[in-house]
Amino acid sequence: MWGIWMGITFSVFAQDNAHPDSAKLSVKSIIPDSFPEVVLILNGDRQIQTDTAFIQVYENDKKVNDIQFESNRLNHKIKVAILFDCSEKMESESEEDYSASMSYGKEGIKAFMGSLKFPGDSIIMVNYAATISNTDLNDNLTVMEMILGSLEPEKEGRVFYDALQLGIEALNPYSGRKIIVAMARGEDQGSETPLETITQSADILDIPLYIIGVGEIDKNHFEKVARKTGGDFFYAESPEELEDIYLNLSSYLQEVYELTYTSPNANIKSGDRRSVKIVFDQGEEKFSLNTSFRIPIIENPRTVDDIPVVPETGKSYLGMILALIFLILAGVGLVWWKRRSDAIGLIVPAITEVALNPKKPELKAWVNIPQRDRPARFTIFSASGVPKKDFVFSGSKRRVKVDISSLEDGVYFCVLSNGGLDSERKEIVIDR
Repeated sequence: MWGIWMGITFSVFAQDNAHPDSAKLSVKSIIPDSFPEVVLILNGDRQIQTDTAFIQVYENDKKVNDIQFESNRLNHKIKVAILFDCSEKMESESEEDYSASMSYGKEGIKAFMGSLKFPGDSIIMVNYAATISNTDLNDNLTVMEMILGSLEPEKEGRVFYDALQLGIEALNPYSGRKIIVAMARGEDQGSETPLETITQSADILDIPLYIIGVGEIDKNHFEKVARKTGGDFFYAESPEELEDIYLNLSSYLQEVYELTYTSPNANIKSGDRRSVKIVFDQGEEKFSLNTSFRIPIIENPRTVDDIPVVPETGKSYLGMILALIFLILAGVGLVWWKRRSDAIGLIVPAITEVALNPKKPELKAWVNIPQRDRPARFTIFSASGVPKKDFVFSGSKRRVKVDISSLEDGVYFCVLSNGGLDSERKEIVIDR
């Protein structure tokens, strides 16, 4: 039997002689399933030029001649929990700095929300001090701006960790790309949630934390917290910088790039790993990305010595049996290949087939997951879009089973999420 194995690793990107205002870019994932064609998914800001005349790609130090590079948000929506620090003035703050932090913080959040794409994107507002309150998920920008404008300072206290955990839990029931953008004016005070719980939950559920700090805070600490979840930390040297930071973060989060090329090293060797270097040379700005991946390979390939010697006697009967076995295996192989080919070249998760078990209340789904080293989420929604069943599982799975005994008869749809991307909806009709 043949088995297919595939591994992917990413390295931290490096900027060579980068301009101070260099556009930030990082590798999100690599899809080599249709090798020798390779697809890289990049995340960056909208200032990157997509003209391939300014881009060079090298695989194993060999230049790639034919590349495609395009900007595409992939039509997947962003769900964001925005945390705002409503605590009263700290003793170390002047009245002027405090008023500026509150005012410019609100202006920065308002600019961030205004840069999102409505309808489609949606927001949960979380304001915290000694206590926490939050809104439901909402895609009405006018309503969210009114809520933001109505926030007033609360009593002393700053349960920042508890607010982060509430944001994670509030986003958890929903599928798609989810992020937390949190403003912090000082250190945590009085939270009951351990920091380790927050970072583990955010990492497992694929909800990165982007923390924006201002005032007297431990910058190194907040940076470690954010980066443990796949997010980042930004510090405003003065409250006036907050709006620019929020807008730059929005620009970075919203733009997704696809780079596709055909490998110039098409020979396949067992355990072969390919290094990839992408060089962007755009006038004053020059930087590079370095990453690597392992191509799909065949495990335990058969050799001539593995083929048994067939005696002359009875060869005709054996030939008929082998031919029958071959036809059966070919039919099974065609079904498997159809499911697999549906996902070849895709950069988003895919639900290739769903089926209801006629003997018990159970749904089976066959799935293709691009980022197999990251967890996946399978969600069943009502026809009106309300989540009814939701669970997280390993990205290495190819089939999932869901107990639907609690679901009433009717029309539903399911969505598979992985790495911040959603599959297309798959309709389910339950009629017992």
